Amino acid sequence: MTHNSEEDISATSAAMIRAELIGGDTCSALGMTAKSGAPVLVLCRKLVEAGHDPSMPLEAYRGKTLCLRVRSIGEAATLRMDTDKTGRPVFKREKTTARGSLVEFRREAAE
Repeated sequence: MTHNSEEDISATSAAMIRAELIGGDTCSALGMTAKSGAPVLVLCRKLVEAGHDPSMPLEAYRGKTLCLRVRSIGEAATLRMDTDKTGRPVFKREKTTARGSLVEFRREAAE
């Protein structure tokens, strides 16, 4: 049996980032703004880079209407919008240039 007290609802709200969609290309939350073709994804990257917990969910609203729910800002930060062969928009993983240190790898291999 679940009890929905005001305390429970308040605790759930505190664990959620609320973002505002403005126009077709702008999203803002927690004093940050992203302007892009996929502003929610860009905002999630900015939030993670600013040190916010990557596991935090985000809800994007246009006025009072919930438009998009993001499971975790860390996961969304790894995505980008692209198009498939037919021109349909699709999510793709963000390309990264991060690589492990070859010096560390070689030193460990030598031991």
